Formats: sequence, C-alpha cells, structure tokens
Amino acid sequence: MKILFNCSVNVVGGAIQNSANFIKYAFADSQCECFFLVSHQVFSVLTAWGIAGNNIVLVDSPARSMHSRKVALDLERFFQPDIVYTMAGPTYINFKSPHVMGISDPYITHADFLSLRLNRSFVEALRFGVVEFLKGVHARLHADFFLFQTESSRFGFCKRYMLPKERTSLLQNAIGEAFLHSSVRKESVCWNQVKIFVPSAYYSHKNLEIIFELVSILSSRESINFEFVTTAQSDSNFVKCLEGFPLRSHICNVGPYSYANARELYESIDVVFIPSILETFSTSYLEAMAMAKPLVVADRDFSREVCGTYANYYSPLSAESAADALCKSISSVIDDAERERVLNNYGDQFQRFNRAMSILKDVVSKGGYV
Repeated sequence: MKILFNCSVNVVGGAIQNSANFIKYAFADSQCECFFLVSHQVFSVLTAWGIAGNNIVLVDSPARSMHSRKVALDLERFFQPDIVYTMAGPTYINFKSPHVMGISDPYITHADFLSLRLNRSFVEALRFGVVEFLKGVHARLHADFFLFQTESSRFGFCKRYMLPKERTSLLQNAIGEAFLHSSVRKESVCWNQVKIFVPSAYYSHKNLEIIFELVSILSSRESINFEFVTTAQSDSNFVKCLEGFPLRSHICNVGPYSYANARELYESIDVVFIPSILETFSTSYLEAMAMAKPLVVADRDFSREVCGTYANYYSPLSAESAADALCKSISSVIDDAERERVLNNYGDQFQRFNRAMSILKDVVSKGGYV
C-alpha cells in the first residue's frame, strides 16, 4: 500500500508526537511504501530520534503557503499514492487521491458557547466561532473518510457538518513510550509542600486564569502549603498577569517543556490539575494516570469519557469547587483498578499505528469510501 502521510499543518500539541510516532513505525513496516509531508515541528522530533530519509519532505504550513500546497500536489502526482492520510486537518490542500483525515480541533467538533465565550468578548466569540465553523466545512468537503479520538468529537462533527457516521472511525490517543512503564505513586502526599502540576500551554479555553483565584482560596486554608507548577509561554497573558499577582510565590512557571523532559516533570510533582474547559483528548490525562498521580479536571463530557472515575471533577468555572477537588485528591487513595482499566483501553503508540493502518487498508479496499 502506497501512503502519502501529511502532517504539514501539525505545529502544536499532541499531533506532533502522534505524527512522529506514525512515521517511526511506518519506516519499520515493510508492507507500506510512504512519502511524508512534515512540518518543521515534526521534523525536529524525527531529527532528535535519528529518523531521516529522502521520503521525508519538509514544508511550511500550507495554511499560509501556496508554495507548500503546490509541493504537496506535485508530490501526489509523482508518487501516485493509494491513499492520503492527514494526521489532523483541515489540510488546505485539495488532494485527488482517496483521503483519510483526522480531526482533533475541539473548536471544530464540539465547542459550546461556554468555551467560545471564555476570555473573549461576545463579538470576538462570534467571529472566532464562525471562523472555526468554516474550517470544519472545509475539512468536511476535502476528505472521504474521517478519524476521531473520542466519541464526543465524532458525534459533534457528524451532527454539525451532516456527515454519516459510516464515513468515520475512532482512532484514540495513546500512551507515550516514556510513560509505558511507570512507577506507582507514593502512599501519601505531604501537606507541608504540595506541588500541583498544570501541563498546559496558554490558550483561552485552557482557563489558566482560574489558578489565581485558586491560590487565594487555598492560601486561606492553613492546613495546606502548595505550589502550582505551570508551563505557560513567557509572552502569554497568564505570565503577564502573574508578574503583578501578590501571591505569585505560590506559582512557579517553568515555561513550555519538551516531551523528553515530561516524565521527569511528572515525577517531581504530587497532583495534576487540568482546568481546560475544551479538549478533544489531552495526553496529559493518560500521562497523569500512567504516573499514578491524582488528577483533577473540569467536569465536562469529553473529560469523563477519557478519565472515567479515576479523576476528581469540579464545576468548570468554580474556583471553590476546584479547591475542594484538589484537597480531596491529595488525601485520596489512587484507584488502581480504574487506572489499569483506562490505560489498557488506550494502549501504546505502536498499537495506535496498527489500528490506523488497518483503517487505511479498509478504506483502500473499498475504493476510498466505507
């Protein structure tokens, strides 16, 4: 099977790691012949792993580059693939071959008014929502088959863009190799110094601003000494607000971290806090479970679908509710049975690759449509 794998628009988030892992396993698979259209960010990961070849084509994002679109279409004409597989669209490229596209942008699939409105004016939310909807329409019209990481995102996309479910499949996220064999959590957390890890870059829907209110609430509770460890960009609004925050000694912003350092960060903390009110499938959920760390997340349909009963949930916009959930998580015992159930359900990146290949073969066997 000849596959043109396209990850040229994947420049942030988990799609970078998922793309790099697909390429790594495709290199070792003798049953497929591949060309890879990659972004600079994916290329950097491949270089760090020592993966190189003439079939890796580095391009700027075609979202803003007509030249990249031409390179992609020229490569398709030259290679004549059986199928094009885009890790996460939209692609902004009108491929002629049968096209399977992953959709992982939650604003396209299942954003509600709450997530659109958070940290935006009404006009900004309306404008942003229209742009995201149009991106979804573009994706809907430029692929034959679609992959989703969760049922929530699949249901939302099919409903919004009138896509038959028969033209979709689930390709769930996976646990990174660094987290496959993790040690279990220590028996108890020391209340004298609790480190609360927030593994998130700054975006409006991540709701990092709730941390400021949380710090004020927790600092009034004499029984706990705590520090939030955040990973926001230095030029983000969160960091700008942090500079003038009177209780900033309770927040340590270490900035964006590389995947190579992720496990070390998790080992150094006590609790994982993910306040995001909109996600498709954050790998941080699985990483927290793999490291057997207490997990506190906003109570949303997508988070319950992934985390089950392992996480402690709180009302999404309530800092008081979040503070209670954090305190509960510190004193609670890890549910090992639920932890194993969730982790076994998602598997590793090699299993994810095999699942993707099975779907691609099925689509090819049916002429590009299922």
